[in-house]
Amino acid sequence: MPNFRLRDGHYSTISSRRRDGASRITAAYKQALHILCVKDGDDPLTEMIARTIIKIAQTVVRAPAEIAALAIRELELR
Repeated sequence: MPNFRLRDGHYSTISSRRRDGASRITAAYKQALHILCVKDGDDPLTEMIARTIIKIAQTVVRAPAEIAALAIRELELR
């Protein structure tokens, strides 16, 4: 299993099932940022989007596009 460096400098081993979930979340996050034209990674909006996407991804919704759309709708940013 590959190791991934976390923000705090620690490393974590991620199983393939978790990797699939992480790739869905990453795709949804990038899509939401693109739709909202957010380019600055330091923008506080990026953290709000990320938290909302993670919350939605923990439900039964699996498609990255649907996760992004629901996150945008929930944040009422569109």
